Amino acid sequence: MVSYTAEQVAAFVKDMAAWRGIGRFREVIVSVDSFLNHPMAEDASKVALILEGFKAARESDDNESAVKFAVLIAAEDPEVPSVKAFLRDMRP
Repeated sequence: MVSYTAEQVAAFVKDMAAWRGIGRFREVIVSVDSFLNHPMAEDASKVALILEGFKAARESDDNESAVKFAVLIAAEDPEVPSVKAFLRDMRP
């Protein structure tokens, strides 16, 4: 199985941000989801990667994916403001 370096993850994050910028939200969600199935270097910015998926899901009104990504982000870094607010607002 492929293991990604911190540099590869950073480049992927930039690509995902660019795709979001041109409205390729579904591709971002699927790509981030797939990328997360591979091991990454300890110093890789996993939160930044998942955040791109979260943003794409929010921008495309894909609530199911947004919740999934938000939970993953919160497990890594519970202090991300946009995720904290989203999860707080999701509570009944």
